[in-house]
Amino acid sequence: MTAKLKTISGDILNSRGTQNEADATHELGVFYKTLLTALKIKADSVEFTHITGGVALSPQHAIDCLEDGARTARFLKGIFKAITHALDSSKDRPLEVLYAGCGPLATLLVPLLPHFNSDQLRITLLDIHEESIESSRRIIEHLDLTDFFVDLKTCDATKYEHSSNIDLLITETMDKGLTREPQVSISEHLCQYLSPEGILIPKQISLYAGTAIFSELPNCKTSFHVKDVVDTIEYDNFLFSINQGSKISNLGFESELINLPEDINSKPEICIFTEIEIFGGIFLKAGDAQITDPICVLASNCIEAPKYTFSYTTKPNPSWSIKQKNGTE
Repeated sequence: MTAKLKTISGDILNSRGTQNEADATHELGVFYKTLLTALKIKADSVEFTHITGGVALSPQHAIDCLEDGARTARFLKGIFKAITHALDSSKDRPLEVLYAGCGPLATLLVPLLPHFNSDQLRITLLDIHEESIESSRRIIEHLDLTDFFVDLKTCDATKYEHSSNIDLLITETMDKGLTREPQVSISEHLCQYLSPEGILIPKQISLYAGTAIFSELPNCKTSFHVKDVVDTIEYDNFLFSINQGSKISNLGFESELINLPEDINSKPEICIFTEIEIFGGIFLKAGDAQITDPICVLASNCIEAPKYTFSYTTKPNPSWSIKQKNGTE
C-alpha cells in the first residue's frame, strides 16, 4: 500500500488546476477510507474540544477536511517544497518536523513520507484527541513507515513544550477568517521553538477587509465555475498577517479607522477575506478553499456611522467585531 500511496501523492504534487487537484485528492480520500476500513479504525467522534484560543475539530471533522481538494493538494505541495528546501540547506542531521493538529490521518505529512528517506526526517505528531493519535500510529505502522522516527503525543498544542529546535512547523487548525479554531494561538506558541532558519507552514496568513455583495462572492463550492473571478476580488484594506513574527494571540488586533465607501449601497456587506501563502509560491486565494472563504461581518443597514474599525481577538474564541465611529473619536 505504501507504493500506492506514493503514486497517489505524486499525482497530487503534479496536479495542475482546481479540478485536477480535486480529482487527485479524491483518490487519496478513497485510499484512506479503504485503509480505515481494513484496520477497523473508527475515529468518528464528532465532539469538539475547547482549548486556549479556539475549538479543536473533532476527529471526524478532521477526516472530512481531506475532501477540500484545493486545500489538501496545495498544503501537500507547499510542505513537499518546504521539506525539499530545508533538506537542501540542512546540516548533517535529520530535519526536526512538528505537525500540530494532525488528526486521525496525519493527512498533510504521511502521504509525503514515501518520497523521502527515513534518516532525513524526525517527526513529532500532536493532537488533543487520543483516538486521532492512535489512528495515526496504526496507519504509520500498517504502511510500514516505522523506519521514520515518529513521536506521537496527545496534548494541547498551545501548551506543548518541545525539547529541541524545530526546522519545520506544520499546523492547519483554522477556519475561514481565522475564526473559531486555534490556528493563531497554536502557531504563535510553537514558533518560539523554531530554529533560526525554521519554516512555519503556512508561511503567512493575511487578512483583508472590503465591501461586497456577499451572496455573489466566490467560495470553495463555486470556484470551479468562477475561478477567474476569484483572482479579481479587490481587497480595500489590509488588516494583519500571521507569520513567524506575529503576536496577535496575546495582543489582539484593532485596525485603523476605515471610511465607509460612497458606493456602500452597491456593495452592502462588510467582509473579511483570507489569503494563505503556504510555501514556495503555493497559495490559497480567497474562495479557493473552505478555510479561505469570505465571511460577512456586518451588513450596511446596521451601520450608522461614517467610519469603523475592525477588532480581532482569540479570547476566549477567535472572532471579529466592528466598532462604529462617529468621526469625532
